[in-house]
Amino acid sequence: MNTLENMPLMIINFEQIDKIEKKVLCFEYILSSLLQWYSEKRSKADNDFSVLKSMKLLFFVVAGDKKKNYYLLDNVFDSFKALPFGHVETEIYSYLKNKSGHLNYYEITNQKLIEKKAITKEDWKSLRLVEPNIIQEIDESIEYIKELNSNLVFQSAYELVDLSHAWYSWKR
Repeated sequence: MNTLENMPLMIINFEQIDKIEKKVLCFEYILSSLLQWYSEKRSKADNDFSVLKSMKLLFFVVAGDKKKNYYLLDNVFDSFKALPFGHVETEIYSYLKNKSGHLNYYEITNQKLIEKKAITKEDWKSLRLVEPNIIQEIDESIEYIKELNSNLVFQSAYELVDLSHAWYSWKR
């Protein structure tokens, strides 16, 4: 199976890469969008998007579904488990651990998110790195959670852990 690592940027076709690589690209699109939200009030370079915080924000984006169709949960990020620090998408987490936090466009450390290659929202759309319907679902979800809590991306990782522990599915 083809992976993103061995394909030149301009000829990536979303249908030609495996499930995990697709999921990673969707996760990176989410990170890109969340970092853009963060940059509305603070410098991107000063972000605190650690692995833990990124995992918590991913959960809120996937669960924050205004339409309640749970498309992202059912069709993209389908490996959430309840772990001690809250909900974790285990395939993404394992990928991060195996790659020491290195993704295609970002590196996630225990302190922050580092942009390795500059990529704009327009790039994501024009290069079709993520399917258009998934981009739309992600964008709608982020707008919804932003309406609910405009400071979510500025909360600490541990505040997000506490918030995720209050989620209904955690209590079941």
